[in-house]
Amino acid sequence: MLQNPTDLIKYSQNDEQDYILRYFLSHPPAKFIDIGGFDPKALSNTRCLVEMGWSGVYVEPSPKCMANFVMEYGDNPKIQLVEKAIAMDNGTMEFWESNGDAVSTFDLKHKDKWSSFVKFDPIQVQTVTMGDFIEEHGEGTKFLSLDVESMNYMLFLQIPPDFWDEIHMCVIEHDGHHAEMTRILQGFGFSKLAQNSENIIMAKVYNDFPHW
Repeated sequence: MLQNPTDLIKYSQNDEQDYILRYFLSHPPAKFIDIGGFDPKALSNTRCLVEMGWSGVYVEPSPKCMANFVMEYGDNPKIQLVEKAIAMDNGTMEFWESNGDAVSTFDLKHKDKWSSFVKFDPIQVQTVTMGDFIEEHGEGTKFLSLDVESMNYMLFLQIPPDFWDEIHMCVIEHDGHHAEMTRILQGFGFSKLAQNSENIIMAKVYNDFPHW
């Protein structure tokens, strides 16, 4: 179990990792799901959990990004790699893949917003519904990270209600929908630990929670 969380390299975008490590300080290794992983280390909310011995599932539709996950975790039996996008239907969709930046998207408005700075290439990617994905991969999950560039709220609403019984903590990019997400998660027993310009950090707070 982790003794000195502040000694680890900081991987997450802001201070998300600090909350994650302190919450799971005395928790034995469990399972996470990371939807929209982007990179095994850069901007990762879950790399710290891998280093704590957790198992996990990374979901990433970009072939370029997935190649990095394969290089990092391809021989790690605790890590599953799913090269698909979570969407409203099973099948294929056009996806705007950015050239090494964390802004690949299905959303044309999001793509146009970044087009002056980032080169995008249209590709076809496989898709799976949130319900089907959770049915196959969700059992035993204790931590969820959701970051899919402008589609987070839509996918958040597709998460089956009983899946929240499994989850102890989540970090979700809110895209400005933090109030609605917070209200819904509070209905499943979550409390807000923190919020920043990108993410909300929600958890079920127990009596043995390691307060700061």
